[in-house]
Amino acid sequence: MIKNNLECPYIEDINFIIFGATGDLAQNKILPALFDLYCNNLLPVNFRINGFSRKDLSDEKYRDFVGKILLKNEKINSYPKKVLSNFLEKIYYFKGDLQSEKSYIDLNKFLIDQEKTDCSCVNKIFYLATPPELYENIFINLSKSNLLKKCSLKKVGKPWSRILVEKPFGSDLKEAIKLDKLLSKLFSEDQIFRIDHYLAKEVLQNIIAFRFSNSIFQPIWNNKYIDKIEINLFEKSDVKSRMHFYDKIGTLKDVGQNHILQMLALIIMNDPKNLYPKNIHRSKKNILAKLKPFSSKAKEYTSRSQYKEYLNESGVENNSKTDTFFELKLKVDDQKWKNVPVYLRSGKALSKNLVNIIITFKSKESCIYLNNNCLDYQNKIEIQVNPEEKISIKFWSKKRGLDYSLEEQNLKFSYAEDNQNFKNPYQKILFDCMAGDQTLFNTTEEIMIQWGLISKILKAWENIPLNIYKKGSKPEDIFKIK
Repeated sequence: MIKNNLECPYIEDINFIIFGATGDLAQNKILPALFDLYCNNLLPVNFRINGFSRKDLSDEKYRDFVGKILLKNEKINSYPKKVLSNFLEKIYYFKGDLQSEKSYIDLNKFLIDQEKTDCSCVNKIFYLATPPELYENIFINLSKSNLLKKCSLKKVGKPWSRILVEKPFGSDLKEAIKLDKLLSKLFSEDQIFRIDHYLAKEVLQNIIAFRFSNSIFQPIWNNKYIDKIEINLFEKSDVKSRMHFYDKIGTLKDVGQNHILQMLALIIMNDPKNLYPKNIHRSKKNILAKLKPFSSKAKEYTSRSQYKEYLNESGVENNSKTDTFFELKLKVDDQKWKNVPVYLRSGKALSKNLVNIIITFKSKESCIYLNNNCLDYQNKIEIQVNPEEKISIKFWSKKRGLDYSLEEQNLKFSYAEDNQNFKNPYQKILFDCMAGDQTLFNTTEEIMIQWGLISKILKAWENIPLNIYKKGSKPEDIFKIK
């Protein structure tokens, strides 16, 4: 296992090839993350960044494009100008069409010329910062173009190639299987890094430490003590900026199939015993395979909704049934979690931004000090991802005074003032890919299990109505599943 030890980050020379190098993902996440890694001496001395896009740009114009993007960030503005200029000198641009085989052949020649100029073979990371519907075409053209063949210089050893693929991986189980077959012909499993950027967030990485490094939690992490589990991913933003593909995807496929199920896996997985990636993936895979609808009746375990103004958005098909809000009530077919309901919810155009996991514990059987019903005094653990990365524990204590009434108290751990240099999860994604550490990346088996479950939900939706809510609604006002 390769340790993610930032004190000893030896990484071999690397060439980053970014497909979709002028798109939103490259601008907002990938390029700023690469610059942050560079500023923290976490990139190899010899690296190149090659942007691939169809815009008509030269190396200099693309460097100017990247520089302007990076200078929008206040933290980046604090670095000496020389640092930014040195970074930009490492960036190159290739104009090409993602759907043209010839462009990939020409890109291969372009990279070979770089090898000859440097008199060196380097490792390659291909980053697909593109719409998911282009994946199949990219995989096919990568195969035809010889881009994945070994270095053109005979005197050098065995450089590796890796590929970073963003979610969603396919639009259903059938397409996911098809894409996986194509990808496995080009790369071995240890070369494929399927991204779920939520897993790179510090507070979610901390779930394993929180659960398995503290003896006060592990004994009570089961159906004897836990009443229910809730995972919420609520957003105030609507879908205007992503409408070019959102109407074909919807919220369940966009975040339910990946982010939310992966967060759930971290909460209910069994102890992996160590941090070896294969053990963590095995624990997650085994528990994901046990997820089932809580009821045999679709209306009792799932609902789908759409905000009222959605049909007026530009690019939406007439009478679109695309979901912008969903609810699921699941169960885990395992004795440890028997009868514990799991509620998964997500929606767009809501009254607040909130991403959290809530574990609610059962009420005490006896009510010492309580004048009210025990049900009013349940303990809760909240793992909040947004707007603040924190873990808090709700408990009850005696209120100061002459009587014996209780008041709510909270123990809290927050990342708000910690780890300021590494807030962008894409720093972790890129660093781990360079290091060959697949701990935070999804495996084929996990993705197929997740799509298998979601496919059943989508099938059930054919028989239930689409609910409507107003933009800016409170999430709890949309809930249908008890």
